[in-house]
Amino acid sequence: MALAAGHDSGRFSLAFEAIERAGAKGSPAHVALTKTAAALEFFRNGSGLALAEDFLALSLPGLEDAERSRAIADLLEWAVLIRQPRLGGYALFAGSDFDLEEAIARATSPVDAALLEGLPQRVGFGFATAKRHYFVTGTLRTFAISLYLVGADDTADELAAGVTARAARGSGHLALVLGDGSVEQSAVEAVCKAAAKGLKKSGLVVALGAAANGYALRDSAAELAAVERVLRDHPQLEGDRIARRELAARHSTCVDRLHRALETSLDEAKWWLAPEPFKPMRETLPIVASALADAGYPAAPVLKSELLQRDRPSSNSMAALRELCHAMVSRGDQANLGITGFPAELGLYLTVIKPFGLHREDADGRFDFCEPSPEGPGKTLWPAWRVLEESGDGGLGEVFKVWAAPPFGIKAGVMPALALAYMLAYRETVAVYADGVFQTGIDDVTVDRLLQRPADFKFRIIDRTVRETAFLGSLASQLGVEDASTSLPVAQALFQRFEALPVHAARTTRVSALAQTVRRTVLKSRDPEALLFDALPEALGDDLAAETVHNALLECEATYPALLAEMRQAIARALGVVPNTFAGLTERAAAIKGLTNDYAFEAFADRVASLEGHGDLEGALSVLLHRPAHGWSDRDREQALTEVARYGRRFRELEALAVVRDRRSHTETLALVVGLDPLTPPLLRSFELTDSEKQAAACLADHVLKVLQTDPDGRRLKLAALARAIAALAAESEVEAA
Repeated sequence: MALAAGHDSGRFSLAFEAIERAGAKGSPAHVALTKTAAALEFFRNGSGLALAEDFLALSLPGLEDAERSRAIADLLEWAVLIRQPRLGGYALFAGSDFDLEEAIARATSPVDAALLEGLPQRVGFGFATAKRHYFVTGTLRTFAISLYLVGADDTADELAAGVTARAARGSGHLALVLGDGSVEQSAVEAVCKAAAKGLKKSGLVVALGAAANGYALRDSAAELAAVERVLRDHPQLEGDRIARRELAARHSTCVDRLHRALETSLDEAKWWLAPEPFKPMRETLPIVASALADAGYPAAPVLKSELLQRDRPSSNSMAALRELCHAMVSRGDQANLGITGFPAELGLYLTVIKPFGLHREDADGRFDFCEPSPEGPGKTLWPAWRVLEESGDGGLGEVFKVWAAPPFGIKAGVMPALALAYMLAYRETVAVYADGVFQTGIDDVTVDRLLQRPADFKFRIIDRTVRETAFLGSLASQLGVEDASTSLPVAQALFQRFEALPVHAARTTRVSALAQTVRRTVLKSRDPEALLFDALPEALGDDLAAETVHNALLECEATYPALLAEMRQAIARALGVVPNTFAGLTERAAAIKGLTNDYAFEAFADRVASLEGHGDLEGALSVLLHRPAHGWSDRDREQALTEVARYGRRFRELEALAVVRDRRSHTETLALVVGLDPLTPPLLRSFELTDSEKQAAACLADHVLKVLQTDPDGRRLKLAALARAIAALAAESEVEAA
C-alpha cells in the first residue's frame, strides 16, 4: 500500500494491472513471466537492466524454451507486453497516461472552515468515549469531535458562537482548534481559554483544545481534499483503471495519514473544559473525555445496567422492562418482586431498583417501595429524585427532559422504572394523573401507558389544613380506610366506589337531590385533593359532612339492587307466582313452549322459567330491552315494566289456550258480569288464575262463605252483598290501572 501511494505509484499500479490481466487470461507461467517483467521495469532506471529474452529465460529455468516462447507470444497478443526493438527486448504496456501528481498539485487549495467540518467523521475519528466515567457510573458517554480554524481576526466570542451553533451529537462536544498559520500557538490557546469561560454559563458540555501541530493536520487535510477533488472533477478516470487504482491507493494513504495526524493532535492538545474552564489539561483523549463527562454530569446516578442504560434499548430489553414494571405494581410486597429463576427482568431489578434501596425490607419484615437509601448508590440518585418531587405542573415529560440533560444525563431506558418506583414509594402522598384524570390505582394498564406515553403523567403532592384533617378522618372512618393520615387513600376509596357503580346507578335520578349532587361532584372530579376540600364543600355548602357523603354513596349503591328487586316483584306479579321462589313457573313455561313464533317472548319465557331454580334475573331482564339491566336509564326502566306486563299477559293467554293443543293448562279463566243500576252498563271482567292463585282464591272464598253463612236466611241479601263487593273491587282495579 505504501508503494501504491508513494512516488512510484504509477509504475506500481501499472505492474499490478499487468499481473492481474495475465492471471485472468493465462496460466501460472504467464503470471511468472509478467512478475519478472514488472520487477525489471520497477528497478530498471539506474540499473542498466533491460527486459530481454535472456533475463526472462533465467527467471524461469524450469520452463522449456518452446513453452516460454508461446507464453511471451500470448502476453504480446494480450497487450500485457509490447516489443521494444530499439532495446532488443520488451516492456510492460502502459495503459494510462494520467499524471496524478500534477492533478493533485493543481487541485490543492488552502484549508478553510468548510473543509474541516465533518472531517473527523470521514476519517473514522468522529467520537471519543469516556471510558473511566463509564466504568464508575455505568453510563456510556461519547463526545463528538469537530475541528475549528481560527485566524488573526477571529475572537473568542466568535469561536464560542460557532461551537454553540454546531448541532449537538452524543453527550457533548470536543472542539479541536487549529491556527490558520497566521497566528502563534499562544494566541490559539488564549482564544480557547476565553471561549471556554464564555461557554461556562451556557451549560454546554464542551471542551476546547488548542492543537499543537496544526500545520501537519492542515497539510494532511488539504491533500485529502485535493485527492477527493481530483476523483470528483476528472471524468477521464472513468475509462482508466490504472489511474483509478493509483488514485484509490493515494486516497487510502491520505485518510490514514490524516487519522494519525488527528490522533496526535488530539492527544497533544491543551484542553479547557467549559464546565471547569480555569484549569487546563494536557492528557490523552479518553482521559479528557472522562474528565469532561465528570465535569458536565456531576449529578449522574451510579446505575450499571447494560440493558437499559441507553437511549434506545433493544426490543428484548423493553420486554424485560415491561415485565419488571408489572411485577412492581403486582408483587411489591414480595422479596425480589416474586421473580423466580433467572429471567432478564430479575437482572434489571438487581441493577436498577435494588442497588438504590428503592425496594427493601422494613423494620416489620415487610417488603415495599421506599425512597432511595441515604448511603451507597442510593445517595447518587437523590438529586434526580428531587426533580420528581419538584416537578409541579410540568409533568413527567418535562422531568425526563431534565433527567436527560446535564447535570444528570440519565438514559431514557431507565427513566420509566425510576418514575414508577417514585409513584409506588409515595402512593399515599402523591396523586398521579394521566391526561389530567386522577388514577385511583397503579396497575398494569397504568404501566403500559407509562411506557408508551410518559408525557401524559403528572404528579401532585397532597397537603391539607386542620379542619380538612378532621373531615378527612371522619370520612376515612365512614369508608373503612385504616390510614387517615393522608387524603389520597380516602379519596381513592371514595372515587373507586363511585366509579364501580353500574351505569344505571351513575345515571338515575331516582335518588335524592343531595345524592345526585355528591355523585356528580365525585365522578366529574379529577383531583383527589380538590374533590375533598374544594369541590365537595362548594357543592354541598352547609350540608357538608362525612356522614352526608357516605349516605349519598350508600344510596347510590342501593339503586341497582332496588331496581332488580322491583323488576323481580313485577315479573312475579305479572306471572302470578311467589317472588321469592317462582315456584311452578318451570312447568307452566314448558306447557306453552312452541305455541308462538314470537322468539323474543320464547326467550323471555325460558329465562323467567329458570328463576325457579335460582336463575339469572339480569339475564331475563336483558331480553326485555336487548341490553343489560345495569346500563338502563330511567326511561328504560319504565319501558321494561311495560314489557313485563305485556309478556305476562301473553304468558297467561297462552296458558288458557294450551288446552287446544292437548296440553295441560295450569291456569283457569274466569269471567264476571255484574249489573247494579239499569241506567249503567254492566261490569265485565275476565282474568286467569294460576294453580297457586287458584289455591289462594279457594281459601279466600272459604273465608267469605264462612262470613256469609253466619246469617242462614237472606239468600238474596248474600248475593247482593257479593255483587256490590265485586263492583267495588272492579272499580278499585280500574283506579290502579289508571
